[in-house]
Amino acid sequence: MTDVRFVRLLTAAGSFEGKLIAAQLGAEGILWELRGGVDGPYPVGPVDVYVEADRFDEACELITGEAVVDDDRV
Repeated sequence: MTDVRFVRLLTAAGSFEGKLIAAQLGAEGILWELRGGVDGPYPVGPVDVYVEADRFDEACELITGEAVVDDDRV
């Protein structure tokens, strides 16, 4: 089994928004991880959404609807 490296995709306003984004990513087969005020007795505050590093560009395009342009690659 290989280790998966995660990178931060975005910060959601709260757990509901974070879970919606995670569901959308998961439906496309993108591994995700939520960090922050997700669960527990008082799930409040911002939630960081992380995705597998190898699929970061795909995740960005899925969420924003726009391709990621990296000036270093052009």
